[in-house]
Amino acid sequence: THPHDVLCGCGTSTNRHVGNTNFQDLVSGNKALYATLTKRQKTMVASSIVQAICSQNLPGCFLQKDAKAGLWFDIRRPRALEKTSQALRE
Repeated sequence: THPHDVLCGCGTSTNRHVGNTNFQDLVSGNKALYATLTKRQKTMVASSIVQAICSQNLPGCFLQKDAKAGLWFDIRRPRALEKTSQALRE
């Protein structure tokens, strides 16, 4: 993992990761707008946040830890969009 990655999962260490903090800042900055949009527009907002994470200089990824192997793996764009949409709804 590196500072631009968003770590998926529960726990303090995940929430304190700098990539997660940056992700939450992006989400917080878009929540009020998100609530007023159509479904298609909401998808575009979530997509723009995922794109912002993935297009940084040293691209960020949305990662989840494999409990058995103890290794992080990329959850890929569809799940990243789901995670982002869920965060925007909360």
